[in-house]
Amino acid sequence: MADEIPEKPPSFLMRLTRLVGVVLMVVSCAYVVRELWRDNDLLRALEFSGGVGGALGVAVMMWVVLNVCLGWGWRPLVFWAGGRISNRDSIELSMRTQVAKYLPGNVFHIAGRVLLAREFGVTAAQAGFTTALESLLLVGMAVAIGLPFLLLAPGSGIFASLTLVAVGAIVLTMSSRVRRLLQSRFGLAMELPAAAVVACLVRAGLSYLWVFVLQAGMFVVIAHAVLPEFAWSAFTTLQAVAVSWVAGFVVIGAPGGLGVRELVFGLFADATVGQPELLLVAALMRGCSIAGDLICLGIGTAMRSARSTA
Repeated sequence: MADEIPEKPPSFLMRLTRLVGVVLMVVSCAYVVRELWRDNDLLRALEFSGGVGGALGVAVMMWVVLNVCLGWGWRPLVFWAGGRISNRDSIELSMRTQVAKYLPGNVFHIAGRVLLAREFGVTAAQAGFTTALESLLLVGMAVAIGLPFLLLAPGSGIFASLTLVAVGAIVLTMSSRVRRLLQSRFGLAMELPAAAVVACLVRAGLSYLWVFVLQAGMFVVIAHAVLPEFAWSAFTTLQAVAVSWVAGFVVIGAPGGLGVRELVFGLFADATVGQPELLLVAALMRGCSIAGDLICLGIGTAMRSARSTA
């Protein structure tokens, strides 16, 4: 089996894409900060005590649970690729790697999972394939949720194309011909019957759906704490979360979609909630997600220590 995946130097196009992503991140962050700074009344009215502090604490814990869901979803995909990993180990792996997305390049949480998966007997080929499939599932799910908004937005054809690519890649991966190619090229033992493959995808899909539901829950909790007039429907909130997530994901080079996701939330401003208010909630949500990832790193490290001493 080919456990090692040869590393190739990034192409000019990839380097250019990452540079554009960094520029977009800087511009987006500058815009968000400027808009919040201009609305001094909104910032002065914000108090981190009482209800707001409690809401932020709840949001942080929801992000921790979100990383658990990523671990739950990853395990059945590893099983499909012919690997074996327990729920506990898959969750530990998710906990230890998610904070790395804030390193320049926005890929180190993915690379870290592929590298650290070897501790649990999952080959680099299995982890690489599984992580790529996870990304396709998340993108496809996010685009499907945000499709009503995306179809009315400029550049909607790009998002529609992403949906088709994601769905097409999943269908192709399930085909016997592509499965044989993956087996011969990377040594993946993809021998599950069709029913088992569907079961793996359903389980992973349900876990990843919770990734967006929990983000929407975080947004609602924070919004109700800082915006008494907040009255979005559950679907509108879920839609805003999904669209902003896709935007941050496709902008390669922006660590964790920093700035980009916050800016996209502002596109949902309407007569009931203005853009500065949405940017404030999105910025607070970002702070909670960073705090949650740091807590997860501590939990994952503790889990590793417990595993080493067991």
